Amino acid sequence: MDVTYHETPGDVARPGLGVDPAALTTDDLLRELRSLHDSRHLTFRHGSEDALAHHDRRTAELEREYLRRFPDREIDPQRMREG
Repeated sequence: MDVTYHETPGDVARPGLGVDPAALTTDDLLRELRSLHDSRHLTFRHGSEDALAHHDRRTAELEREYLRRFPDREIDPQRMREG
């Protein structure tokens, strides 16, 4: 599975790794996260080991950046587990 990341002039490109998450606008960060979350199942089921490892790394990078920007994000009480 080939993954192409949107790059615009001024983005901090890292060959093979996509744009540095810190360089993405919030809209681009959310779009990238949505795209990776949408493609997760197919990558897990049908991607090569390299594709899955890349997907894992990129997802972790983007999620860390999201949490850095939004440490007090809204938590839905319906999504909490008891225990």
